[in-house]
Amino acid sequence: MLRFGKKIPVTIHPIFWLLVGVLGFLLGQTLAASIIWVCSIALSVLVHEYGHALTAVSFGQKASIDLVGLGGITRRNGPEIGLLKEAIIVANGPLFTFFIVAVSTSVIHLASLDPENPALPLPIIGYFINLAYLNGIWAVLNLLPIMPLDGGQLLRIGFQGAFGFKGIRWATVLSVVFAFAFAGLAAYTGQFFLLVVFSLFAMEGVRHFQALGKMTEADQNKQLQEELQVADIDFQLGRWEEALLRYQNLRGKAQAGMLYAVATERVASILSEHGQLTEAYEILKEISASLGYQGKVLLQKLAFQSNDHTLAMQLGIEIAKEQTNAEVSFINAMCYAMKGDVRSAVGWLENSIHEGLDNPSQALARKEFDLIRQRDEFQACMEEINDSDS
Repeated sequence: MLRFGKKIPVTIHPIFWLLVGVLGFLLGQTLAASIIWVCSIALSVLVHEYGHALTAVSFGQKASIDLVGLGGITRRNGPEIGLLKEAIIVANGPLFTFFIVAVSTSVIHLASLDPENPALPLPIIGYFINLAYLNGIWAVLNLLPIMPLDGGQLLRIGFQGAFGFKGIRWATVLSVVFAFAFAGLAAYTGQFFLLVVFSLFAMEGVRHFQALGKMTEADQNKQLQEELQVADIDFQLGRWEEALLRYQNLRGKAQAGMLYAVATERVASILSEHGQLTEAYEILKEISASLGYQGKVLLQKLAFQSNDHTLAMQLGIEIAKEQTNAEVSFINAMCYAMKGDVRSAVGWLENSIHEGLDNPSQALARKEFDLIRQRDEFQACMEEINDSDS
């Protein structure tokens, strides 16, 4: 597994190299051409994901990139941002891909100004033609209004901004319809690979729609949605008392569902910020099964501070399946260290450091690691950190 980058950590998984290697051989046929294509595809996917990641970082979030399968995933965490910024982050992935198309097209044009005496060898011009074609096709496909493609995410963001929670359901329905339509087109034209891909997208969309069907009547109440928006404004402006009162009133009216869960997460966040850790932990633990990513991150932190290390570790594993996070991984490392499980502790530590843990040397001096401090694996980890610092 190849890892690099500090500001935006990048992980390239072995399965990515395997699948891209097969695709590179199909495109290149010879060993030299195949290697060129593998590097080009990897660079193209990486540039696309950097479009998402760099934009997210510019909006104050942290980002990391995983290249896996035949594509990439940009994982983000940090302060909540509005739907407009979400749309910009999503759109900049395909925009960066179109930049590759523009550069390749410019090279082709400049190199072919004199057809009788081209500025570059014909094989290189042919390479840029294929690179432009490949990225152009990928960018267009990625903008199809099908989740989880970028086009599907833009569809969801647009409908959510216009219609609130109902818009998410409508966007999901449209995504499924488009996925089935393109699967049918792929079957008709004999494109087996695209048939499988679009069919998987359609089935995942159906599952997502079923999950959205569990929304309560309160979740679809426009007045309650507006009350949540007002409370969120108070929350973002730091008017804690007003926000806390509004969220608590909203919890009383909603009783259950997504609105109730969001309001509860906000209440727990405010209580946590003001040192009321036990109260925050208790109310958040009650809805642990309904929590989103940020809610799980907060609950893990509160569980650790409340010495519920078993729950903290369980949540850390769940969170890591969605999106890795330096603080989450570090909390899990401390939990395993206090159990004496040095191998697991070091594994979570390495992941935390890769995700950008602040001041690793100081963090590893914490008393939670005392039980494993003299173990060889931990000492090796410490030496690696000291070497990188020096």
